[in-house]
Amino acid sequence: PHYLTAPFKKVTEKIMTEFSDLNLCPINNRQGIVIDGEGSKVICKD
Repeated sequence: PHYLTAPFKKVTEKIMTEFSDLNLCPINNRQGIVIDGEGSKVICKD
């Protein structure tokens, strides 16, 4: 959580850069990840 959200904007950018070899799924404070047996998707609360 907190991707590109104050006050974590710079540190989350750094994490994504440093761990670019991993399959990360960054989300912000209004998003969540739904995982089922076949895959996953990001959902957003409007």
